[in-house]
Amino acid sequence: MRSNATGPDPLQRRLGAIASNAVGTQAFTSPDADAVALRSEARERLRAGDPGLRQVKMRDGDAAAKERASRTWPLWVVFDILLLLLIVPLVVAVPPLLDCRQKHDENALFVGETFERCARHGIAERWNALDSRLKMFVRGSG
Repeated sequence: MRSNATGPDPLQRRLGAIASNAVGTQAFTSPDADAVALRSEARERLRAGDPGLRQVKMRDGDAAAKERASRTWPLWVVFDILLLLLIVPLVVAVPPLLDCRQKHDENALFVGETFERCARHGIAERWNALDSRLKMFVRGSG
């Protein structure tokens, strides 16, 4: 039996515990019996939900999961792009439109200003503000 600075080898300790639990049977001595015992212990740990063994199982190669991942990532990229293309225009356009609508209903527009001109001006201001904030974020300033 090997030992290290902290005590016996963990594999040997596990095998000894399995052998001591076998009442009235011969202790595991052959390599095949040891491998069977370790596999059965691993199956029990998997059933119990041991996360370490699940990671090893996935790392070894679950072909179906890899195939699903390779098929679904382009769909998620398209979904993210569509989400951005729908939400950004709404965030940029809706507040100025609502503000201009309120001004139009209250007759608070300036002389010569129309609803369309007010909306275009408000959307342009918000777009420029978004653009400058994105540039500051990318540059790491402000």
